[in-house]
Amino acid sequence: MERHVLQQTFPNWDTLRIMHARGDHLEWMHRHFASRTIAGSELIAERDRAGGRTRDA
Repeated sequence: MERHVLQQTFPNWDTLRIMHARGDHLEWMHRHFASRTIAGSELIAERDRAGGRTRDA
């Protein structure tokens, strides 16, 4: 049997606050934990050059 929990009321202003703070959070994370930032397309190209598998394979 599954239990379902009702979602609490979440005001729109709080959703917007979280959304707008995302950039600040990512900048902070990059300053503190990343030696460099790379694009996802770079990772895919590197995987393809190495002969990596894709999800569809």
